[in-house]
Amino acid sequence: MIGRLLSIFQKYKKNRFTSRMGLLAPSALFCLPRICPTPEKIFIHNNVSLGPESKFIMQVGTPSGKFVAKHHASIGAGLTVITNNHATTGVDIKQWFSDAAENNEGDTNKDVIVEEEVWCGANVTLLLGVTIGRGAIIGAGSVVRTSIPPYSIVTGNPAKVVGFKFRVDEIIEHEKELYIESERIPKADLEKNYKKYFLDRTSEIRSYIRLYC
Repeated sequence: MIGRLLSIFQKYKKNRFTSRMGLLAPSALFCLPRICPTPEKIFIHNNVSLGPESKFIMQVGTPSGKFVAKHHASIGAGLTVITNNHATTGVDIKQWFSDAAENNEGDTNKDVIVEEEVWCGANVTLLLGVTIGRGAIIGAGSVVRTSIPPYSIVTGNPAKVVGFKFRVDEIIEHEKELYIESERIPKADLEKNYKKYFLDRTSEIRSYIRLYC
């Protein structure tokens, strides 16, 4: 009896939360977050999987950054998303609290975007303003402070690119199968990213991998 009542309550709680979300696509697999004060700022697209125990640190009210997960993104348990950052100040802390309570002046709010086909391991942290590029892989426990290029492999704290999932020619063929021409990433951009984040950093990447592995 108790188990049945608990199940009914959990279902009610989830339905109440999801009804307030900015978007929850019918095909998404969505576990109720542990912390999320602003469901209306969460946008989950088709075939997205979001694991349990996620935390969304967001400013209540407007403006407030959004979290968007695009189609076929797979996100492991324990995700932390932070879309706002409070202002630093040199004034007396008591005065700062008084001012902040009135207008939140100086606070920064930015969206966090997870593009299509992204794979995130468990306990990943995404900080305000980052975009995780299409097809990227984010290693478990990574803290992502800057935007990540498409199809890259990223790990660590701070998270850094340590490789790419496919070669440029493989990415082009992959996108021909899945995306219309207007949605495909231009070859020039793919080559630029591959050179900037991988070919020009091979020594740095080797040292970074030795440090964390």
